[in-house]
Amino acid sequence: MSGKLISAKSNNWRLEPDKPIWTIISAYALLILGLLLVLPRLLIPVFPASSLAIGIYFYRRYPLHYVGFTWWIWFLGPFIKRLIDYRVGGPTPWPYHFTPLLVTSIALATLWRYLPRTYKRDGLPFALCCLAIFYGFFIGLIRQPTVDYDREILILLNWLAPVSFGFHLFINWRQYPRYRQLFQQVFLWAIIVMGCYGIIQFLLAPPWDKQFLIQLNGDSRSSYMGVPQALGMRVWSTMGNSMTFSFNLLPGLILLFISRHRWRLMAGLLGYFVFLLARVKD
Repeated sequence: MSGKLISAKSNNWRLEPDKPIWTIISAYALLILGLLLVLPRLLIPVFPASSLAIGIYFYRRYPLHYVGFTWWIWFLGPFIKRLIDYRVGGPTPWPYHFTPLLVTSIALATLWRYLPRTYKRDGLPFALCCLAIFYGFFIGLIRQPTVDYDREILILLNWLAPVSFGFHLFINWRQYPRYRQLFQQVFLWAIIVMGCYGIIQFLLAPPWDKQFLIQLNGDSRSSYMGVPQALGMRVWSTMGNSMTFSFNLLPGLILLFISRHRWRLMAGLLGYFVFLLARVKD
């Protein structure tokens, strides 16, 4: 997360955290941890609902923090889902990317509000993307009638939410210096967190990750993700699979080239090391 943008030097900017924001995030983390230890089944609805509520609050009151919160939910949400599955004893109803997708979909409000005003100018590419998505969605419904409408809506959001999030950043282009600093800071700390856990995952193979691989592999002892044992996994750290992990790690490693943070060297070492352990050809 990040807060107020203040100038430390004439050409060096840093982000100062806001206490109310950290209070909300701390309470959110304690809620998840407490329920995970005591009532893990309650987290099945509480985790996506609380994440969505915080995302809406940030979107309305702290737009910059909404973007940071969305990124962190994508980085850590699948890991929390694995912990819930492990504590419950089996796979829970929601897919691993359901909660991050809900939080990202809040940006649909920006699309609804501003796209009609901008589609004739710079917003035309976003309008064309939305038209193509809805066209494909309705053609799919016509050609393959289904009663599983929840699945179809989820597929639609999978395509529409990223476009909406990109449009949200596009509309706030005047805040580019703040968003630039936010992205550098979020990705730097994400590399450190995911890098540290990725090494732990590879060396120790925590039981929740073993359970995830067993559920993924089925009767087979191995898959493209590796085998459920220490030194046998393709690292995916806190995310849902190795490819998604590497695709999110790579832009963070690129951003380190322009970072001046004192932790950038350690982040780079961790990031490149777990990037090799993921064994994904980008």
